[in-house]
Amino acid sequence: MSLVDLALSAYHKLPIEDRRQFNLSGHCISHLYLIELPKVDTKPFGKLVVIAVPDRPDTKVYDQIDVTSTEVKFDYDKYWQSSRDDRKRMCLEAIHEGALRAARQWKWDESAFQAAYRGCLEKGLVLRAFWRKPKTSPNRKMVAQLFFDHDPERIEIEIVILDAKSRLELGRLGVVTTPTHWMEMYDWAGTLKWQGNDTIILTPRRGEKRVYHLKELLPERFR
Repeated sequence: MSLVDLALSAYHKLPIEDRRQFNLSGHCISHLYLIELPKVDTKPFGKLVVIAVPDRPDTKVYDQIDVTSTEVKFDYDKYWQSSRDDRKRMCLEAIHEGALRAARQWKWDESAFQAAYRGCLEKGLVLRAFWRKPKTSPNRKMVAQLFFDHDPERIEIEIVILDAKSRLELGRLGVVTTPTHWMEMYDWAGTLKWQGNDTIILTPRRGEKRVYHLKELLPERFR
């Protein structure tokens, strides 16, 4: 078993709106950390929750069936006054502190979590990634795949068109820019399919389908 979910959670006594904003903003860093985490056995836990508390954290690591949790000290005053990049770094440090403590408690391979930390820094604390399986056009000349760019303020989702052989990027189709909430992202991760060799249809989980005519959107590729 390995971690499938990781959350940095706000202190429960913060005002409701502050808690909401902190949890949403921290999600992009916790998601990036999880992506950068090499496969590691975290049996018997599938989720880690790191709770950011302003004073006197309980440094025990708790077993809540499939979830393990711990608290770390967090300076909220400094966080709200900091730049976006500094906020992301503060979130990373909190996540990493909690993850290492859990790793030591449950005898997980600490090197995997150190690798995740380094990976986040190497990525510049920017979460950009392809999502879901690529879809190949019927003539097998092009590939379409969802791509997301996630930061503390927003998630931008695009369809990237690639050459099937060289994997060179041929163009991008804007899908949506949403508030930074993972449910918004999953709502748009519906069904992506080709209709012929020049039309792509995206059917989100909610809302109406989007039809993209490549001859109109990327005319230089169809001359």
